[in-house]
Amino acid sequence: MEERRRREEEEDQRRRREEEEEEEEEEQRRRREEEEEEEDQRRRRRRREEEEEEEEEDQRRRRRREEEEEEQRRLREEEEDQRRRRRRRRREEEEEERRRPREEEERRRRREQLKKEQRQRQEQLLQQEQRRRQEEEQRRRREEEQRRWQRRREELRDLRAEIAALRRRLEQSPAEADPDPAPDPARCFCQENEPPPAGRGESGRALEAQLGGLESGLSFLSEVTGIRITHYSMTRAELPGGTEGAQESGPRILRKGRLAGDCRDVTFHLEFQLLETQGEENPSAAITELSIILEPLEYSELSRFVAR
Repeated sequence: MEERRRREEEEDQRRRREEEEEEEEEEQRRRREEEEEEEDQRRRRRRREEEEEEEEEDQRRRRRREEEEEEQRRLREEEEDQRRRRRRRRREEEEEERRRPREEEERRRRREQLKKEQRQRQEQLLQQEQRRRQEEEQRRRREEEQRRWQRRREELRDLRAEIAALRRRLEQSPAEADPDPAPDPARCFCQENEPPPAGRGESGRALEAQLGGLESGLSFLSEVTGIRITHYSMTRAELPGGTEGAQESGPRILRKGRLAGDCRDVTFHLEFQLLETQGEENPSAAITELSIILEPLEYSELSRFVAR
């Protein structure tokens, strides 16, 4: 009994020892696993660190590569920019070389144009001076013509007075008929308005010569003024008066004249009445009516002004 108990105890101890051994083995195994796990974690950390380091190194290499590429690109751009500037400078120099002859040609043309304008201004000044001289010459000629016509009017006034005296001497003879108008309007105008002297021994040749001189003067005046007479007529009538009035102032004669002509582009018609008083001491003549009509119609407004 004792033996069996002892064996049981031994057996029990043996089992405990086995259990303890198993526990120890389990513990060791667990430790080994933990160690392995830790080792594995360390390896993973080392691997991760290595990967991170590699990644960082790779990033550094990429950055260096990018920096190098950027630097190379910048250098290439600078070189390209320098080449462009050199080409631009070369083109500008070539353009300047091509433009220089054109500018010189343009300056030469300007100088020639200025010289031409100066010559034209000088010619214009010379033409203006010539026109001024011509106008002065024409004005001088007109003044001389006016003075000559004034002298002729004075001579005609004296001739009218002489004719009036001769007519008073011939009052007992039949009245003189008015001469028929000549076909030439200018000749008729000269005969009626500027009568030649009559009687006192002057021959018909002298009258014809004076009439020719008057016609030539009228033609010259027409050329100077541009006035051309195309038609002229004159009628004469003696106005009745008392015996006392006729003895004091002489007979009165009313002349009605009609005249047509043109001046440049303007056609005109003129009608007038001339009252002549033929006295011994103070013969006189006055225009009692005057009417002027201008054509074409755009100048018709001037008729009233001209008639005054």
